[in-house]
Amino acid sequence: MGVIIITLTWEPIIGASGYIVYIDGIKVEIGNVSTYEIEGLKANTTYTITIMAFDEAGNFSPESEAINVLTLPDVVSDITTQATDTSVLYHGIN
Repeated sequence: MGVIIITLTWEPIIGASGYIVYIDGIKVEIGNVSTYEIEGLKANTTYTITIMAFDEAGNFSPESEAINVLTLPDVVSDITTQATDTSVLYHGIN
């Protein structure tokens, strides 16, 4: 299984000193950036994500509209097949 990452990007808010990302209601304070990568996600799972800005005075913006992200299912890779019987039986009319 590979690593599942979601990259979030948004337009910075003038006057914001940082942002908080909520992933299924879990708060992650990420600082003053406008890009954030969420790592270690489970395959075939829906996550609800919102973002909120704050300033140095302790004021908070309203939470953003929620987005729901469905991660891809696990995919088996590096599958190797090998034929073990190469004979062909034919029962036809000559």
